[in-house]
Amino acid sequence: MRTALVSGGNKGIGFELCRILAKEHPEFRLFLGARDPERGKAAVNSLLSETGADPDRLCFVQLDVEDPKSVEAAARVVQEKSGGLDVLINNAGWAAKGSRFDAEVVRQTLAVNFLGVARVCDAFFPLLRDGARVVTVSSRAGLWGYKGISPELQARFSKEDLSLEELQTLANEFLSDVQSSDAVKKGWVRNSYQISKLLVSMYTRILARDYQGPAKDVLINAGCPGWCRTDMAGDQAPLSAEDGARALIPLAFLPLASPTGKFWYDGAFRSFYE
Repeated sequence: MRTALVSGGNKGIGFELCRILAKEHPEFRLFLGARDPERGKAAVNSLLSETGADPDRLCFVQLDVEDPKSVEAAARVVQEKSGGLDVLINNAGWAAKGSRFDAEVVRQTLAVNFLGVARVCDAFFPLLRDGARVVTVSSRAGLWGYKGISPELQARFSKEDLSLEELQTLANEFLSDVQSSDAVKKGWVRNSYQISKLLVSMYTRILARDYQGPAKDVLINAGCPGWCRTDMAGDQAPLSAEDGARALIPLAFLPLASPTGKFWYDGAFRSFYE
């Protein structure tokens, strides 16, 4: 049986991704990852009731992407129960309400949207099987962040040989510049979410370029679900959470020799910078 894991699976787009996988892809054992055990188990029970799936095929796993011990424990659970992983969907995300922009908001946003994704990939990549698909939920907001930063910063982000260390340095500089109230002067946009999604999109590109794990034919891509009605994005969005999930699902089932290290939006691969 193939295995999939969705982080942040207890609500919003993550829950709809789990619903689609549970209802339409019985070939998968699905791990619904959630930070809060009560909410995560409630989400699993709701899906079990709706789909009639075998409880052994649809499981809750406690996964707090900010907590290294939680992430490592979740990876052990998946390893012990399934022996490997075929689809990893990095969905967990966070955005501050309103227009607040300060060091605390930046730190929290990066901790979930950038460092959390990196932490999950570090822990789960050793579990990837041949033909695995890695999907990271990013956003066109990252493109807007790229267009809004200074030409110097754009050049650093768009380097073909950009390393993980250099990307982390950029993240550290963003936080430091916000702390010193120099962010705008140093060329950043005043939006922590946009920069976090720029970082995670570039992280995806680097991962795909440098992947040297034992699994073969692994595809690693980022995708934007569009502006969807969720707790994080609000109720004014034109798309439903299911719409967003449906927009991302193709990345989990890309055929052999499909692109890797790319950005997916509105049914097609597009440039990270346009």
